[in-house]
Parts: sequence; C-alpha cells; structure tokens
Amino acid sequence: MNAEKYFGTSELYKILELDSSAPTKDVKTNYYRLALIYHPDRVPEAEKPLANEKFNILHQAYSILANPETKILYDTGKLQFFFSKPTIVGKWEHYVAPLTSSAIESARQKYQGSVSEETDIIREFTIGKGSMTHLFNTIPFMRTEDEARIIHVIKECMQSGSIPKISIRKMRR
Repeated sequence: MNAEKYFGTSELYKILELDSSAPTKDVKTNYYRLALIYHPDRVPEAEKPLANEKFNILHQAYSILANPETKILYDTGKLQFFFSKPTIVGKWEHYVAPLTSSAIESARQKYQGSVSEETDIIREFTIGKGSMTHLFNTIPFMRTEDEARIIHVIKECMQSGSIPKISIRKMRR
C-alpha cells in the first residue's frame, strides 16, 4: 500500500486529517467520516480497487492512533509505520528494539548474579547431571571466564541443599 500515492503523506495524523494533539474521540470521528468516503461498498464498481487501497490505509492509520498504547509509541517515534510492509513480520519490526552489543551487555549485567540466573543454574546443573558443558550450552550469557563464578554458585547451592550433591564435571578444553 502506498499512502504517499493516495494521500500525499504517510503521516498518520494527516491521513486522518487531524492535528497531532487531537483527542481519541476526534480520531474516531474523523475515521468514520473518512470511511464513508473511502469505503469500497460506497463507490461504483469500477472504483472499488482504488477505494479498497485507500480504505485499508485509512483503517491502519486509525488502528494505530485509536489505541492509546500504539498511539504513544507512534507519537514518541518508537513506532514507525510504513504502509509498504503489509506482512505481520513487517509490523513486528517496529515493536522490537534493534539488537546492539550494548543492549546485550546491559541484559547480561542484569541477568548475571540474579535470582533468575541462580534458578537456571540449579535447574540445568541438575538436568545436566553436573556437566559444566551442559550449563554453558543452556545458561544465557555464559562465557568460559564465568566458570569459576558458576562453580562457586553451585557449591553454595549444594551447601544450602538447593542442588543435590553431584560431582562437577568441568568443561573439556
């Protein structure tokens, strides 16, 4: 779909003929007013394909601006909607943050040493019957330099009784 071609813009507020400060009730009002103009059932048969294209664009603009959550994302620039991506995959791109090395590092710092990591270590150590190789293949963010720290966590968990006493099988190098 090409919003630029049919509406002269891909800016959602302009498509719905609104100011960006318009309240939700105005979004709905303008959508219904414009839907009466562009709905395929309200035009002659020869104009239906064009009306269908325009109506779909109009409806997509409405569905974003009428929903408070997606409207906030759109208004803050966190949701950029391009009408040329009609697939579900194309839409999900706008909800998922790009993966960067700093984002990975931030997630690693939050996870390592957390209760979640300890729970994962206990579960996977037991499943893997003491295999450090299994841990390194299943626990997020594991690096070889973490081995001593993980062994320390395992030994503390064994002392507290949260892990059965299983011999630790170190990684093969």
